[in-house]
Amino acid sequence: MVAIFDRRRVRGTAALILALAPLQEPRAEAPWSDLEPVLAGARAVVLAEVMRVARVGDVGLQVGVDVKEILHGRLADQNRRPPRSLDYLAAADALARVGDVELLFLDPPGPTGRHFRVVAKIDGRDRDREQKLAWLREILRLRATPATARGRAHVRFYLNALASADRWTRWRGLRELQRLRRERPAALRSAASV
Repeated sequence: MVAIFDRRRVRGTAALILALAPLQEPRAEAPWSDLEPVLAGARAVVLAEVMRVARVGDVGLQVGVDVKEILHGRLADQNRRPPRSLDYLAAADALARVGDVELLFLDPPGPTGRHFRVVAKIDGRDRDREQKLAWLREILRLRATPATARGRAHVRFYLNALASADRWTRWRGLRELQRLRRERPAALRSAASV
């Protein structure tokens, strides 16, 4: 069964979400995207291809990757060039295969270490990887929007996502709108009404 998502249905869903929004704003201001805490917890976000995987005893895997693109942040201090390849450790049951292209949220190694710490990861075999990468690129672009227009831009993006032909993108847009309805109801109403 194929669902048809037209503008009327999207507007109806948006109106329902706004109507169900609580009247009081929570005390702490929530971010416009639920990716913000993950982005804040990582020094860099990279797209990287797995070049080698080695078992490290019973501890786990040592994964070596070549960095294809730095999407956000920096991998090295300003005085050093970013590495073209890097290593990270993964659990013994982790999935990593040579040739996989992974999206890695990283922290650099400590002063005496050589392995980067993976804060979050979307592996190369995730069936929604391309949609997640496109979503991340758009969220990173929206972060650069002036503060006065940022909320409106995010809400517009989430509403447009509801009309996407892709199931994951529709789900993510709805999830973000529901989160904003709980965490920033007045801001959501204000951003959606313009």
